[in-house]
Amino acid sequence: GVSLGIKAGVWNIGMEGYMYLGAIGASMVGILELGLPPFLHILICFLCAAAFSAVWGLIPGYLKAYKGVNEVTSTIMMSYIAIYLTNWVVSSFAPIAEIGKFYPMSKQFASTALLPILMKGSSLHPGPFLAILLCVIFYFILNYTSFGYRTKMLGANPNAAKYAGVDARKQIMLIIMIGAIIGGLSGAVEVMGLKRRVYMEFVTNVGYESVAVALLAGGNPLGVIFSVLFFAALKAGGATMSIETGVISSMNSIIIATCMLFVIGVGVVDSRRLSRVVDNSKDDDDAEENVGASDAKEGN
Repeated sequence: GVSLGIKAGVWNIGMEGYMYLGAIGASMVGILELGLPPFLHILICFLCAAAFSAVWGLIPGYLKAYKGVNEVTSTIMMSYIAIYLTNWVVSSFAPIAEIGKFYPMSKQFASTALLPILMKGSSLHPGPFLAILLCVIFYFILNYTSFGYRTKMLGANPNAAKYAGVDARKQIMLIIMIGAIIGGLSGAVEVMGLKRRVYMEFVTNVGYESVAVALLAGGNPLGVIFSVLFFAALKAGGATMSIETGVISSMNSIIIATCMLFVIGVGVVDSRRLSRVVDNSKDDDDAEENVGASDAKEGN
Protein backbone atom coordinates (compact mmCIF):
# COMPACT_ATOMS: atom_id res chain seq x y z
CA GLY A 1 0.00 0.00 0.00
CA VAL A 2 2.81 2.42 0.82
CA SER A 3 4.72 1.40 -2.32
CA LEU A 4 1.73 2.20 -4.50
CA GLY A 5 1.62 5.67 -2.97
CA ILE A 6 5.35 6.17 -3.56
CA LYS A 7 4.87 5.41 -7.25
CA ALA A 8 2.19 8.11 -7.38
CA GLY A 9 4.20 10.63 -5.38
CA VAL A 10 1.84 10.27 -2.40
CA TRP A 11 3.06 9.41 1.12
CA ASN A 12 0.26 7.22 2.39
CA ILE A 13 1.76 6.32 5.77
CA GLY A 14 -1.44 5.66 7.71
CA MET A 15 -1.13 1.86 7.50
CA GLU A 16 -1.23 1.50 11.27
CA GLY A 17 -4.66 3.10 11.41
CA TYR A 18 -5.96 1.15 8.42
CA MET A 19 -4.95 -2.10 10.11
CA TYR A 20 -6.95 -1.19 13.20
CA LEU A 21 -10.03 -0.25 11.18
CA GLY A 22 -9.75 -3.43 9.13
CA ALA A 23 -9.60 -5.48 12.33
CA ILE A 24 -12.72 -3.75 13.66
CA GLY A 25 -14.54 -4.38 10.37
CA ALA A 26 -13.57 -8.06 10.38
CA SER A 27 -14.64 -8.46 14.01
CA MET A 28 -18.13 -7.10 13.27
CA VAL A 29 -19.00 -10.34 11.47
CA GLY A 30 -16.10 -12.54 12.60
CA ILE A 31 -17.39 -12.97 16.16
CA LEU A 32 -20.84 -14.06 14.95
CA GLU A 33 -21.82 -17.70 14.50
CA LEU A 34 -23.51 -17.31 11.12
CA GLY A 35 -23.59 -20.98 10.17
CA LEU A 36 -21.68 -20.24 6.97
CA PRO A 37 -18.94 -22.38 5.43
CA PRO A 38 -15.45 -21.11 6.38
CA PHE A 39 -14.58 -19.80 2.91
CA LEU A 40 -17.70 -17.63 2.77
CA HIS A 41 -17.40 -16.39 6.36
CA ILE A 42 -13.73 -15.44 5.82
CA LEU A 43 -14.62 -13.67 2.56
CA ILE A 44 -17.33 -11.62 4.30
CA CYS A 45 -14.84 -10.65 7.02
CA PHE A 46 -12.37 -9.50 4.36
CA LEU A 47 -15.07 -7.47 2.60
CA CYS A 48 -16.08 -5.76 5.84
CA ALA A 49 -12.43 -5.02 6.65
CA ALA A 50 -11.94 -3.55 3.16
CA ALA A 51 -15.08 -1.41 3.47
CA PHE A 52 -14.15 0.00 6.90
CA SER A 53 -10.59 0.83 5.89
CA ALA A 54 -11.66 2.28 2.52
CA VAL A 55 -13.98 4.73 4.26
CA TRP A 56 -11.16 5.61 6.67
CA GLY A 57 -8.78 6.20 3.76
CA LEU A 58 -11.38 8.30 1.96
CA ILE A 59 -10.93 11.10 4.52
CA PRO A 60 -7.19 11.82 4.01
CA GLY A 61 -7.63 11.05 0.31
CA TYR A 62 -10.28 13.74 -0.07
CA LEU A 63 -8.31 16.21 2.06
CA LYS A 64 -5.20 15.68 -0.08
CA ALA A 65 -6.91 15.69 -3.47
CA TYR A 66 -9.41 18.51 -3.02
CA LYS A 67 -8.17 20.60 -0.10
CA GLY A 68 -4.40 20.35 -0.51
CA VAL A 69 -3.89 19.01 3.03
CA ASN A 70 -0.53 17.28 3.49
CA GLU A 71 -1.19 13.53 3.45
CA VAL A 72 1.64 12.76 5.90
CA THR A 73 0.02 14.90 8.60
CA SER A 74 -3.53 13.72 7.98
CA THR A 75 -2.73 9.99 7.80
CA ILE A 76 -0.67 10.08 11.00
CA MET A 77 -3.43 11.93 12.84
CA MET A 78 -6.04 9.49 11.50
CA SER A 79 -3.90 6.61 12.74
CA TYR A 80 -3.98 7.93 16.30
CA ILE A 81 -7.76 8.30 16.09
CA ALA A 82 -8.03 4.71 14.82
CA ILE A 83 -5.86 3.39 17.67
CA TYR A 84 -7.93 5.05 20.38
CA LEU A 85 -11.19 4.15 18.62
CA THR A 86 -10.13 0.49 18.66
CA ASN A 87 -9.20 0.78 22.35
CA TRP A 88 -12.72 2.02 23.08
CA VAL A 89 -14.38 -0.67 20.94
CA VAL A 90 -12.59 -3.58 22.67
CA SER A 91 -13.01 -2.01 26.12
CA SER A 92 -16.56 -0.70 26.20
CA PHE A 93 -18.48 -1.44 23.00
CA ALA A 94 -20.65 -4.31 24.27
CA PRO A 95 -21.53 -5.98 20.93
CA ILE A 96 -17.81 -6.62 20.27
CA ALA A 97 -15.93 -6.23 23.57
CA GLU A 98 -15.37 -9.09 26.01
CA ILE A 99 -16.50 -7.18 29.07
CA GLY A 100 -14.72 -7.96 32.34
CA LYS A 101 -11.52 -9.41 30.87
CA PHE A 102 -8.16 -8.59 32.49
CA TYR A 103 -7.00 -6.98 29.25
CA PRO A 104 -9.23 -5.13 26.75
CA MET A 105 -10.12 -7.51 23.92
CA SER A 106 -12.95 -8.43 21.61
CA LYS A 107 -14.98 -11.61 21.76
CA GLN A 108 -13.29 -14.59 20.17
CA PHE A 109 -13.77 -15.05 16.45
CA ALA A 110 -16.00 -17.88 15.30
CA SER A 111 -14.09 -20.96 14.15
CA THR A 112 -15.42 -20.50 10.61
CA ALA A 113 -13.95 -16.98 10.48
CA LEU A 114 -10.39 -18.04 11.31
CA LEU A 115 -7.69 -18.59 8.71
CA PRO A 116 -6.52 -22.22 8.63
CA ILE A 117 -3.14 -23.24 10.03
CA LEU A 118 -1.01 -24.63 7.20
CA MET A 119 1.69 -26.32 9.30
CA LYS A 120 0.81 -28.32 12.36
CA GLY A 121 2.56 -27.10 15.50
CA SER A 122 3.14 -23.61 14.10
CA SER A 123 1.15 -20.44 13.58
CA LEU A 124 1.70 -20.35 9.80
CA HIS A 125 -1.49 -19.28 8.02
CA PRO A 126 -2.19 -18.22 4.40
CA GLY A 127 -1.58 -14.53 5.15
CA PRO A 128 2.08 -14.34 3.98
CA PHE A 129 1.22 -16.11 0.72
CA LEU A 130 -1.72 -13.78 0.12
CA ALA A 131 0.68 -10.86 0.60
CA ILE A 132 3.15 -12.26 -1.95
CA LEU A 133 0.30 -12.83 -4.42
CA LEU A 134 -0.86 -9.25 -3.88
CA CYS A 135 2.64 -7.93 -4.61
CA VAL A 136 2.75 -9.87 -7.89
CA ILE A 137 -0.72 -8.65 -8.89
CA PHE A 138 0.16 -5.01 -8.24
CA TYR A 139 3.43 -5.37 -10.13
CA PHE A 140 1.45 -6.30 -13.25
CA ILE A 141 -1.16 -3.61 -12.56
CA LEU A 142 1.54 -0.93 -12.33
CA ASN A 143 3.39 -2.06 -15.43
CA TYR A 144 0.71 -3.37 -17.79
CA THR A 145 -2.49 -1.39 -17.18
CA SER A 146 -3.67 2.14 -17.86
CA PHE A 147 -4.23 2.62 -14.13
CA GLY A 148 -0.59 1.80 -13.47
CA TYR A 149 0.55 4.09 -16.27
CA ARG A 150 -1.46 6.99 -14.84
CA THR A 151 -0.12 6.25 -11.37
CA LYS A 152 3.53 6.29 -12.45
CA MET A 153 3.01 9.33 -14.64
CA LEU A 154 1.47 11.21 -11.71
CA GLY A 155 4.46 10.35 -9.53
CA ALA A 156 7.08 11.16 -12.18
CA ASN A 157 5.65 14.48 -13.38
CA PRO A 158 2.29 15.73 -12.03
CA ASN A 159 2.16 18.63 -14.49
CA ALA A 160 2.74 16.38 -17.48
CA ALA A 161 0.09 13.99 -16.15
CA LYS A 162 -2.46 16.81 -15.99
CA TYR A 163 -1.62 17.95 -19.54
CA ALA A 164 -2.02 14.33 -20.69
CA GLY A 165 -5.56 14.29 -19.33
CA VAL A 166 -5.01 12.41 -16.06
CA ASP A 167 -7.56 13.39 -13.40
CA ALA A 168 -4.98 13.91 -10.65
CA ARG A 169 -7.56 14.39 -7.89
CA LYS A 170 -9.41 11.20 -8.69
CA GLN A 171 -6.15 9.27 -9.05
CA ILE A 172 -4.81 10.48 -5.70
CA MET A 173 -8.03 9.49 -3.93
CA LEU A 174 -7.96 6.05 -5.57
CA ILE A 175 -4.31 5.50 -4.62
CA ILE A 176 -4.87 6.39 -0.97
CA MET A 177 -8.07 4.34 -0.74
CA ILE A 178 -6.45 1.28 -2.34
CA GLY A 179 -3.56 1.60 0.10
CA ALA A 180 -6.09 1.84 2.93
CA ILE A 181 -7.86 -1.32 1.73
CA ILE A 182 -4.55 -3.21 1.63
CA GLY A 183 -3.81 -2.01 5.17
CA GLY A 184 -7.29 -3.02 6.33
CA LEU A 185 -6.92 -6.49 4.87
CA SER A 186 -3.56 -6.76 6.66
CA GLY A 187 -5.25 -5.99 9.96
CA ALA A 188 -7.97 -8.55 9.25
CA VAL A 189 -5.38 -11.21 8.41
CA GLU A 190 -3.52 -10.43 11.64
CA VAL A 191 -6.55 -10.99 13.86
CA MET A 192 -8.10 -13.83 11.86
CA GLY A 193 -4.88 -15.77 11.40
CA LEU A 194 -2.82 -15.07 14.51
CA LYS A 195 -4.55 -13.15 17.32
CA ARG A 196 -8.03 -14.70 16.89
CA ARG A 197 -9.39 -11.63 18.68
CA VAL A 198 -8.94 -7.89 18.42
CA TYR A 199 -6.76 -6.72 21.31
CA MET A 200 -6.08 -3.19 22.44
CA GLU A 201 -2.99 -1.98 20.53
CA PHE A 202 -2.51 -5.37 18.85
CA VAL A 203 -0.37 -3.71 16.14
CA THR A 204 3.03 -2.53 17.35
CA ASN A 205 4.57 -0.21 14.77
CA VAL A 206 4.05 -2.66 11.89
CA GLY A 207 2.27 0.04 9.92
CA TYR A 208 5.17 2.45 10.33
CA GLU A 209 7.73 -0.23 9.50
CA SER A 210 5.93 -0.70 6.19
CA VAL A 211 7.13 2.77 5.18
CA ALA A 212 10.74 1.67 5.62
CA VAL A 213 10.05 -1.55 3.70
CA ALA A 214 8.51 0.35 0.79
CA LEU A 215 11.37 2.86 0.72
CA LEU A 216 13.99 0.12 0.64
CA ALA A 217 12.08 -1.52 -2.23
CA GLY A 218 11.99 1.75 -4.14
CA GLY A 219 8.22 1.46 -4.46
CA ASN A 220 8.55 -1.72 -6.54
CA PRO A 221 5.89 -4.29 -5.48
CA LEU A 222 8.19 -7.22 -6.27
CA GLY A 223 11.01 -5.52 -4.39
CA VAL A 224 8.71 -5.34 -1.37
CA ILE A 225 8.82 -9.16 -1.10
CA PHE A 226 12.61 -9.22 -0.70
CA SER A 227 12.69 -6.05 1.40
CA VAL A 228 10.18 -7.39 3.90
CA LEU A 229 11.98 -10.73 4.15
CA PHE A 230 15.17 -8.83 4.99
CA PHE A 231 13.39 -6.84 7.72
CA ALA A 232 11.68 -9.97 9.03
CA ALA A 233 15.01 -11.79 9.29
CA LEU A 234 16.44 -8.87 11.27
CA LYS A 235 13.50 -8.81 13.67
CA ALA A 236 13.28 -12.58 14.08
CA GLY A 237 17.01 -12.96 14.63
CA GLY A 238 17.40 -10.00 16.97
CA ALA A 239 16.70 -11.91 20.18
CA THR A 240 18.96 -14.82 19.24
CA MET A 241 21.71 -12.44 18.16
CA SER A 242 21.56 -10.74 21.53
CA ILE A 243 21.84 -14.07 23.38
CA GLU A 244 24.51 -15.68 21.19
CA THR A 245 26.81 -12.74 20.48
CA GLY A 246 26.00 -10.20 23.18
CA VAL A 247 25.06 -7.57 20.60
CA ILE A 248 22.09 -5.55 21.82
CA SER A 249 18.81 -6.24 19.99
CA SER A 250 18.38 -2.54 19.25
CA MET A 251 21.14 -2.99 16.67
CA ASN A 252 18.30 -4.13 14.37
CA SER A 253 16.81 -0.66 14.48
CA ILE A 254 20.21 0.88 13.82
CA ILE A 255 20.69 -1.33 10.73
CA ILE A 256 17.22 -0.48 9.45
CA ALA A 257 17.79 3.24 10.01
CA THR A 258 21.16 3.05 8.22
CA CYS A 259 19.49 1.34 5.25
CA MET A 260 16.92 4.12 5.09
CA LEU A 261 19.62 6.80 5.19
CA PHE A 262 21.42 5.14 2.28
CA VAL A 263 18.20 4.89 0.26
CA ILE A 264 17.30 8.52 0.91
CA GLY A 265 20.89 9.59 0.18
CA VAL A 266 20.85 7.83 -3.19
CA GLY A 267 17.57 9.57 -4.02
CA VAL A 268 19.01 12.99 -3.14
CA VAL A 269 22.13 12.38 -5.24
CA ASP A 270 20.04 11.22 -8.22
CA SER A 271 17.75 14.25 -8.01
CA ARG A 272 20.72 16.62 -7.89
CA ARG A 273 22.37 14.86 -10.81
CA LEU A 274 19.14 15.12 -12.80
CA SER A 275 18.81 18.83 -12.01
CA ARG A 276 22.40 19.40 -13.20
CA VAL A 277 21.63 17.58 -16.45
CA VAL A 278 18.54 19.75 -16.96
CA ASP A 279 20.49 22.93 -16.21
CA ASN A 280 23.28 21.93 -18.63
CA SER A 281 20.78 21.20 -21.37
CA LYS A 282 19.19 24.62 -20.83
CA ASP A 283 22.61 26.26 -21.04
CA ASP A 284 23.33 24.41 -24.30
CA ASP A 285 19.98 25.52 -25.74
CA ASP A 286 20.67 29.12 -24.74
CA ALA A 287 24.13 28.95 -26.31
CA GLU A 288 22.68 27.60 -29.55
CA GLU A 289 20.09 30.38 -29.60
CA ASN A 290 22.83 33.01 -29.08
CA VAL A 291 24.93 31.52 -31.89
CA GLY A 292 21.90 31.50 -34.17
CA ALA A 293 21.11 35.10 -33.34
CA SER A 294 24.68 36.23 -34.02
CA ASP A 295 24.72 34.36 -37.34
CA ALA A 296 21.49 36.07 -38.32
CA LYS A 297 22.95 39.48 -37.49
CA GLU A 298 26.04 38.77 -39.59
CA GLY A 299 23.87 37.64 -42.47
CA ASN A 300 21.88 40.84 -42.29
